[in-house]
Amino acid sequence: MKAGSVQLIGEPGILILTLMMCRIALLVLAAALPAAADGPPSAADVTERGRPLDRILDAVLHPPAPAPGRTLLFLVDPTPSLARARFAARLEEALARNAGRLAGTRIGVRSVSPGGPDLAPTAEAGKVIAAARKIEAAPSTAIQNVYAPLRAAAADLAGREGSREIVLVTLENGDAEDDLEATVKAVRDAGVRVSVVAREAFLSDTWWFRRTARIPPGVKMAGSEGAFVEVPFSFLFQWQVANEAVASGFAMFGLTRLAAASGGKVHLYYPASLARTRCGGPHPYLVCPVCSGDHLDCGEVYQAHRLRALAPLAGSRREVGAVLAKDAYFQAVMSAWTRAARKGITRYRPSVRWAGGRVLAGGLSRGHVVLLGDSLAFGAQEARAERLARACGSIADDLRVQIERAAVAGGSARSRATAELTRVLLLLTRFNLLAYAAFCRETGPAWLAADPNAVEPPEIPVLRPDWMYSRISFLSLSLCHGPDPYLEMRMPGGEALDREYASLSATLNRFLERYAHTPYAQALRKQGIAKFTFAGRAKAGVPAPRWIPAAKGKATTSPAPSRPARGGPPTGGGSGTTTPGSGR
Repeated sequence: MKAGSVQLIGEPGILILTLMMCRIALLVLAAALPAAADGPPSAADVTERGRPLDRILDAVLHPPAPAPGRTLLFLVDPTPSLARARFAARLEEALARNAGRLAGTRIGVRSVSPGGPDLAPTAEAGKVIAAARKIEAAPSTAIQNVYAPLRAAAADLAGREGSREIVLVTLENGDAEDDLEATVKAVRDAGVRVSVVAREAFLSDTWWFRRTARIPPGVKMAGSEGAFVEVPFSFLFQWQVANEAVASGFAMFGLTRLAAASGGKVHLYYPASLARTRCGGPHPYLVCPVCSGDHLDCGEVYQAHRLRALAPLAGSRREVGAVLAKDAYFQAVMSAWTRAARKGITRYRPSVRWAGGRVLAGGLSRGHVVLLGDSLAFGAQEARAERLARACGSIADDLRVQIERAAVAGGSARSRATAELTRVLLLLTRFNLLAYAAFCRETGPAWLAADPNAVEPPEIPVLRPDWMYSRISFLSLSLCHGPDPYLEMRMPGGEALDREYASLSATLNRFLERYAHTPYAQALRKQGIAKFTFAGRAKAGVPAPRWIPAAKGKATTSPAPSRPARGGPPTGGGSGTTTPGSGR
């Protein structure tokens, strides 16, 4: 060994080596931190879950460290849900409970509706309660843009001394946006902290994206809890759009963004009285043959730590888009969704587009819809279904490969859950297509060829002799109880389809186990196994059942389901069941 190298073992060498090791450790630590420290905040950081209104009012009236000279403004959205919650009475009780802690706090009340009560901040509790009662007494079912009145309220508070806070109480709105980032800027410029009292949004909600009636001019509907609609929807042979019936665990994106940007909180309001959930959901053609449809937990209770891992980002859409553009799981979902829409496996294309290295919002557009069941040409329908089943399998297989690659390339847990949900929905659609092909090959022709007079009482014929059948329809057998109850069900296609379902059931069970007590498992439970039958109309002189409209002499096989309120059903906070929508 050379003499020069021995010198490194002495004190100077040890010092140099120690400094080098410290530097390497700091570089490794710094490489691990930017994603958490420098990226957009998570919705989980600002969301308080599972609170009744009394606890929420106590929290907003008296935060842990209230500043002296405090101005607090309640900006109230007068919805029917607000009246049912008895907001004014509970505010009166909360003011009485916290009277000793509100010294130096001036409270105002304002309605988001034009021309509603507008009480300037005051120390007189009686005036606050009276203004709240006036707002509650005039509920509105109109879709409200709460962002414009919030900007105006922030501007009015800007000149006041001391701390300034706005509590936006909106139990059914928040998805009609005119300019979210302008609202964020107005709040920041005024030095106002915004807290929100709201209901949960539905998972990647697309209801109002697909309907334009009753939407106020100058706004766009953005009902998702995330910056973009991320979950593919409207798969073939599903009556219900699952993500429009599954609570997300978080408020609408715009409300969360405001709270996160201003240092506030989102308080999710859960009604005190909770009802049992209905198997399958609100759609009348999603049925459960396992139970009566009135039961308790099939996974409705969300677990806080699981929700936190799957929380959406709460930065601006520009910031979130920059993150998602690099997310390999998200890219895989959008690629699979695009392919599925082109084939007609889903009825809508993705709602995002790429530009300048970012994901940007885009309007939902219909894909190439392949109609199935529009005739009784069994051979053609069978061939079309088998082609689509092969396409489904191919897209699902490619998505599985991309998910495995993304595990190395990197991506969020939320995007991975979305990718895995997309894959199982593709596999479920593939099975339904195979069942449809088997129906066209075996069951359908046999039913039409059967002699109804050959059936002996008490048996009844499958098809009514006084009806003219012209197309194939289906029911959806709910997966609320998981896929196992249908393992014993007799299906068209014989042993080959039984083996297909056994494989599918194992895949669905693995997904449900991995994502139990999260919105993603619930989204799968809201889908169904297709059960096929015939549809048509009564022959001349035969009265049609009451539920079939007589317009233009045509029957319908899809009565429109009632839409729950835009605030999603509660899913946690010590409850354990969902509530019916408040109705809008």
